[in-house]
Amino acid sequence: MKKLRQLARALFLAFPAFVFAQNADLPQQHEGYHFVDRLDIKGLTGEAVHTESKPYGRNMVAKVFADSDTSGMSMREKQWFDLMRIAVDDDHANKNEGKGFIKYLFKNQRDFYHYDNGKVKLYANVVAHISMGIDQNDYNSTSAKTNLVNYRNSRGVQLRGSISDKFGFFSEMIENQVKLPQFVRNSYADLGVLNGQNFVKVFDEGTPNTGFDYFKARGYVTYSPNEHFRLKLGKDRAALGNGYQSPVSYT
Repeated sequence: MKKLRQLARALFLAFPAFVFAQNADLPQQHEGYHFVDRLDIKGLTGEAVHTESKPYGRNMVAKVFADSDTSGMSMREKQWFDLMRIAVDDDHANKNEGKGFIKYLFKNQRDFYHYDNGKVKLYANVVAHISMGIDQNDYNSTSAKTNLVNYRNSRGVQLRGSISDKFGFFSEMIENQVKLPQFVRNSYADLGVLNGQNFVKVFDEGTPNTGFDYFKARGYVTYSPNEHFRLKLGKDRAALGNGYQSPVSYT
């Protein structure tokens, strides 16, 4: 059974529903997914979008935006459309290339650094996520009213690109320090696992507000000899089925 699951995972990652040559996929949780759904629901995409298979290839999303009918949109809707298209469509973003910051950075108004000579395309970005909140109850009967600070401090880099419209690659590495809600800490205490993460180091252990330090990395390479075939190998997230709780979900 385990071997069958591994085979199914490999086949699912190797043959996604949308087969477009080159480049990396649009990361899941990207706001572009919701925008494409809205365009599809409104019937503006020209043809139906098969939303049950994710992630979407960036080239597929770029084609959806290029084929969408914007004639009935208000000025504000067109502005949002143009901003989202810059976020998901590499070629469209590069058309807006300017002088950039200190000549080399943010030249296309989107990526920290990018390089495109027609055959080799490279996009590099810095990843940062800093947030803080209060867990108003620590779910402990002896101190149920204690307010505990939760926070996330994440820093990393993201690198992706393509070579000769046949080979694509994606890599993301993020270092994290977090203090999470009590139910997550309880789960870690029971199972010894922080769901979805590896190389976890605990700090402030033994205190009411235990923290976690972990390194998160994912990456893959793709090969597309033609527009009908695409092979993807590596570590990423994939889902088959609509809704937040996908019937089939792989990491």
